[in-house]
Parts: sequence; C-alpha cells; structure tokens
Amino acid sequence: MFSTYTFYKHPQKFNHFLSELVTKCGSENLDGVLLTVDKVDRETESVLILQETLGLINNKPYFRYYLCSGWVFSYWRSRGYIAASVAMCWKNKVYVRGLYLDASTVAHYASGKSLLNFGQDGVHFPNGVRWYAEDLAYVPDVYLKNVDPEENKFGLNAALSLWFQLNSKGFLDTGFMNNDVVLKDLTMLVKN
Repeated sequence: MFSTYTFYKHPQKFNHFLSELVTKCGSENLDGVLLTVDKVDRETESVLILQETLGLINNKPYFRYYLCSGWVFSYWRSRGYIAASVAMCWKNKVYVRGLYLDASTVAHYASGKSLLNFGQDGVHFPNGVRWYAEDLAYVPDVYLKNVDPEENKFGLNAALSLWFQLNSKGFLDTGFMNNDVVLKDLTMLVKN
C-alpha cells in the first residue's frame, strides 16, 4: 500500500530525500515518529514515519506518510544510521519523537503493506512508550540502549566508532547542541 524508503548505510541519500521533502512541503507541515522496540531484537525492523499535513477537511487534518525502514534498531550499524536520520530531521526543523511499541505493531507499520489510519492525530497516537529520539545524537546511554553487545562487546564498540564517524561528517548535527560535550562522554565510555 505504501512505498517504503531504505537509507541504511546511506545518510547522504536520506539528507537529499529530506531536503527535497522540506522544499516541497515546508518543515512546518512535516513531523514524524520513530517506531521501534524497547529490547535487544535483531529481527524487527524499525520505521521512521514522516508525516506531511496536507490540509483540513471539515476542520480535521489529513496526512500523507513517508515510511523509511530497513534499520534493525538493536544492530550497531543500523543504530548509527537511524541516529543520523533523526538528527538530520531535527536540523531541518522536522521534529521526530520516539515511540516504543511491541514487535508485531512495529513490523506491521514498517512493512508498508497496511493502511496507515492514525486518525486526526496522525502519528501522534497515544499507544506505546514515548521517548526523545533526538537523544540518539546526544545521550550516550540512549544511543547505546539495547544495542546488541555481540561477542566481547564488539557491537557496543562498533556503535561508538560509527557515532564518531557520523559525527565527524556532520550527520549527527541537530542544529541545537554542540556535540563536543557528547564526544567527551563517549570518549570516556570507550576508555572504560
């Protein structure tokens, strides 16, 4: 029913996609939600749903949705690229919040094969546990939460390394905070 967009390992392509969307729609008409699970789960794909407000019918908004999937939130490499995508959204004033849901619900939305009928509230439905998705770029504990540590903490160390790489290329800049503070915290984590 819905096209899904995959930007795994391609933050520059996501940035291009987002820039075109913001130019077409205006950031004031876009927001989003990152749906994922709150546990180590290497099976469930997370989905970033960007919502465009198209207008009103009978004083109720109607929306168009853009589904970005292909990321397994517990996998270290996916975590870095999801963090970059969320940071780019925030930098473009497209505010994305996080929502933890059960695996079957996340998979249902990530597939793009079902009608997205969120009602007049759009992606701001009340189910699930809310969290600050932008913290993926700022808060080491949030960035590493539920990353599969793998053998000898390889997953955690690789996630940190990828964070440093993406940050040095500007992909984790939300436009709101200096990541030098985060660099200091992450450097301390790496040493421990």
